[in-house]
Amino acid sequence: MNRMQNFYLKLRQVMLACAGLSVLLFSLGLQAEDAKPAGTIKLTETQVGLLLTGDWGHGTLTFNGEDHMFHMGGGKIGGIGVAKMEVSGTVYNLNKLEDFEGTYFKAEAGLTAALGKGGSWLKNDKGVSIHMGADSKGLALQVGIGGLKFSF
Repeated sequence: MNRMQNFYLKLRQVMLACAGLSVLLFSLGLQAEDAKPAGTIKLTETQVGLLLTGDWGHGTLTFNGEDHMFHMGGGKIGGIGVAKMEVSGTVYNLNKLEDFEGTYFKAEAGLTAALGKGGSWLKNDKGVSIHMGADSKGLALQVGIGGLKFSF
């Protein structure tokens, strides 16, 4: 087997391990409690990383029938590559608009090779939970835990 075939074999093994890790991350109780959705978000996000990954973007929170623009930034341990993502999600346990702002703990898994899919669960210290799914473009492996800060 030549070096290139060996590289692709190892890459495939890493991707399978990451898929298993994503199942583990999402089963650690990071999901929203048995709550009814309080709102939705749409977000454009860029990730750049080499083991330490930076995230930034902007989006819209729809809460009580009104749209609210917000900014997002943060980072995580894990991941490699560059990806631009279109994210949508469901917000849980949001009773007051000001509870949306703050720092969220994030567990994430996804793969982008030209086009890709990913997902993450976020939760802040005020009990607000967000489940996000992403369509991405670029070349990146997104697996890790970290934090994101949302602000209006």
